[in-house]
Amino acid sequence: MKGNKSILAAVAFAAAAATSPGGQSSWGVRGTVDEESVVAVDAAPALYAAATPGRADALACELRVRDSSGKDVPYTIRRRMVRTHRPNPTWRQMRIVSARDEDGRLIVEAEFPSVPQRPERFLALKVSTPLRDFVQNVEVSAYGEVLATGTLSDYSRFANVRESVITLDTAFRQRLCLTFSKPTSAAQSAAFQRTVRESGDGSPVETTVRRTVVERPFHIDSVSVQVPGYIEQNDPAPPLSVPVACSVETNSAKKIMCMEFPTMGLPVAMVHVNGLPGNYSRKATVLKRVDGRWKPVGSGQIKMIRLDGYRHSNLDVQLNETVWATALRVEIENVDGQEVPLERNPVSIATLPHDIVFLAKPGERYSVSVERGAERPQYDLTVINYARGTVETKRLELDIEPLKEISGSAEVLGLSEWLKANVVAIASVFTFIALAAVCLFLFRANGDGSRA
Repeated sequence: MKGNKSILAAVAFAAAAATSPGGQSSWGVRGTVDEESVVAVDAAPALYAAATPGRADALACELRVRDSSGKDVPYTIRRRMVRTHRPNPTWRQMRIVSARDEDGRLIVEAEFPSVPQRPERFLALKVSTPLRDFVQNVEVSAYGEVLATGTLSDYSRFANVRESVITLDTAFRQRLCLTFSKPTSAAQSAAFQRTVRESGDGSPVETTVRRTVVERPFHIDSVSVQVPGYIEQNDPAPPLSVPVACSVETNSAKKIMCMEFPTMGLPVAMVHVNGLPGNYSRKATVLKRVDGRWKPVGSGQIKMIRLDGYRHSNLDVQLNETVWATALRVEIENVDGQEVPLERNPVSIATLPHDIVFLAKPGERYSVSVERGAERPQYDLTVINYARGTVETKRLELDIEPLKEISGSAEVLGLSEWLKANVVAIASVFTFIALAAVCLFLFRANGDGSRA
């Protein structure tokens, strides 16, 4: 199968060389900018593979960005970043309006400060007190409605244990009422003494705990509520799943199933085995060719379980680190002699998305092309560094999305559209190969007859 892929690639390139000068594929960039801006275009796997020359694992081709006059435009390839909104809750201190004692209970009224935009919800409540060694129950209410109850505690005399926050998941209230009940010490001190003894942190005297809890009035310094908040930041885009064509062979002697597939120099973070439903668990190893030998770059247990009332699957093999290679190999152990049932496309790779970034002029139209055998021009590093360092970019799209599936050199180089439009040329090449094979067969047959 590996040889068949090489023949297919050779046929594609031969047809391209015969009818398409330079074997070039090109895509127009849709849209323009109103002012000089740094723009980002999706570096699809086909384009990224052509944008990494000079490495042993790169293709012998070059990616070019050109303006409408055909002039080369300096560009750089960088990891795609996406704007994310992460939860970032914050604490807001409330203003204590009053604090009074009623039958041994401390009742505190607290008001949320006036702000231009009030929060929609409260997430939690925190009480700050200078006291140590206490257990104190608290009830949080608003206008007679109980919102939450909890227990505040501090056992710093005996262990590093302190709890000053209780959950308060409720809608916004302008004013809260905190009722700190009069503590009862017998059960609390006994429970704490038992907990400390079981954890091996010491053996406190029960009377000491009782006296600490009961005989001291409770007071607080401040009350704060936690409100929702979010932070915007640029994070690396999640890996992109790309299907790849592969060869599948079984080594009965070693009891392994081998799959080899091209990766064309793409940054691979994970390999996914597309297994059919069933019940199996196998060790899978991913290997990269180094100095003519296959060396492991990651391994894991792939499994699929389909039992009554239980479903579980994990068919991903995480690599030790991001790997760049022209091809990878997956070996799956078949200890019991049963092969893992595979889908028609048995392997996908998780590659890190990248962008083509360049400085665009207002109103100018650009194109991206892949040229076989081309060399990269010497670009101005000042422009490239400026584009690389610009965080906020304007995203533009290509007129036709390059093929994302990696099934051979022709498609990776973006020639799939061209192949469809040149069926006659390709058929001619196949006919020529078929005739050559027939001639070779007849020549060998005649040679054998002459010797006879």
